Amino acid sequence: MKIPALTILFSFCWTLSFSQALLKVEGMVVDQNGQALPGATVRVSPVLGTTTDENGFYRLNLSKEAFALTASFVGYTPQTRQFYQVDLQNLENNTLSIHFTLLEDVADLPTATVTGKRIEKIYQNNHQIIRDFELAGDYLLLLLQERGQSFLSLQTESGDQLDTLQLPFKSFTLHKGCTGAFHVAGNWEAMEISVENKQIFSLKTYPVENFEESILPCIASTPDFILYKNHLSKLNQTTYLAVDRYTGINTVLKSIADHEKTAASKTYLSEIISEYYLAVGQDRFYNIIEDARWTGDLFELAVTNDLMAKVSYYENIVTKAISTAAFQHEGNWVIFDHQNDSLFYFSPSLVELTTQSISYTREDGWKEVMYQDISTQRIYATFEKKDQLFFKEVIPSTGATGNTYSLANKYYFPKEIKIKNGAAYFIAQGASTSPYRQIYKQYLVLEDGEGVGRERVKP
Repeated sequence: MKIPALTILFSFCWTLSFSQALLKVEGMVVDQNGQALPGATVRVSPVLGTTTDENGFYRLNLSKEAFALTASFVGYTPQTRQFYQVDLQNLENNTLSIHFTLLEDVADLPTATVTGKRIEKIYQNNHQIIRDFELAGDYLLLLLQERGQSFLSLQTESGDQLDTLQLPFKSFTLHKGCTGAFHVAGNWEAMEISVENKQIFSLKTYPVENFEESILPCIASTPDFILYKNHLSKLNQTTYLAVDRYTGINTVLKSIADHEKTAASKTYLSEIISEYYLAVGQDRFYNIIEDARWTGDLFELAVTNDLMAKVSYYENIVTKAISTAAFQHEGNWVIFDHQNDSLFYFSPSLVELTTQSISYTREDGWKEVMYQDISTQRIYATFEKKDQLFFKEVIPSTGATGNTYSLANKYYFPKEIKIKNGAAYFIAQGASTSPYRQIYKQYLVLEDGEGVGRERVKP
C-alpha cells in the first residue's frame, strides 16, 4: 500500500443552500485489497467536497441534481462516478451509497483526460424523433424534440437509453461530418458532437453560417442535397439548411421572404413546396409544419403583397395542416379557410351593426353580434361564449317581413387574439382531413419577431 508514514488529513467545509431536498451521499474509499484509505478526497467540484475519516468513510450533503463524484488519493488513479436526476428518484431516506475502490498507479507518468462540456437533461416520453443515425455496435443516435427543447439520445436498438445531451438551442437537423463527428444546427447556432464510450460529448458551438462547410463535402452527392441544389442556384445564394430535405424547405422559404417579394418569387415558391411535399410525403410534411419556423414567413409573403388574392401555391398544402385560422396584420383581420381553400381579408371598415335585434345575448349564453364590411357590403355574424368565437358570413334575403338572414360558410377563430411585437397568437383547430386533430396555440411572425412554433393544448 502506498500510504505515507505521515498522513496529512485535509478537511474541507462548504456551506450550500438548496431550494430542493438535500441528498445524503455516503460511502467508503478503499484500495484493491479492501483496506481503507483515510484522508482520500471525495469531491463534486474544486470547491465542494470532503475527505474520508480514519475508517475510509465519507459523507456529503448535495442537492438533488445531476452530479459527478470523484475520489482520489496520492499514488492511486482517481475514479469518477456520474449520476443523473433519474438516478436520484425514489431513494430511501434520500440517501445514496457510493463506494470507491481505487487502483494503484502502475507508472508515475503524467496523464490527461479531455472531455467535452456536457449539458445533461433526461427527456420524458412525449418526444418527437427528428432524425436518427445507426452507429457501429448496434447503437442509435437520435435527435429529439420535446416541449420546444432539443435533445440527442444514444440508445440501443432495443430502446435502452445510454446517454442524453440537451442542446442549448432548438435544432432542426443532424448530420455526420467528414471527420466522423456529428453536427446539429438550429437557426443561429450549430454544435459539433462526438460519441465515445457510449457517451455524447459537446465539442464546440459555432455560428450556423459555418454549418454547411462542416457537412457539405460529405453529403453533396446524396439525394437530400440534390433535391435542393437547383433551387439554390435559382435563388443565386447559399443557404445552410438547404442540404437537408427534412428541413431544407425552412431556409429556402425564409430566403425568399427576405428577398423582394415578386410574382416570380411566389411562383417559384409554389414549385419548391410542391416538389418538397411529394419528396417527403404527406405525414412527414405535416410533422415539419408542426414545428417549422417558416410558417410565419410563408403567411407574411401572402398577406404583405396581395391580401385579397387567393394564394394558390399553399392553400392546398399548408392550410390542410392548420385548418381555419385567423390573425391580425396591421390592424386587419386575415382569415384562412381550409374547407374552402380560400383567404379572406377584412379591413378596418368592418363595423358592428347596431340596429335593434342585431346584437343580443341568447338564452343559451351565446352572444350574437352582426358586422358589415363597408367596402364590400358583405355581412358577418359572430357567436361568442367564454373563449369560443364562431364567425360566419350572413347572406341577406328578402322575405314577407323584410330582410332575413341565413348563415353561409362557417369560420372558426378565437376570442383571445393578442398582438405583441408584430406577432399574433391564436388558437386553431386541426382539420378533419389532417393527421393532427389536436388544438394548437400558434405563434406567427408577421414582422420582426422571435420565430414560429406550435404548442399543443388540450382539445
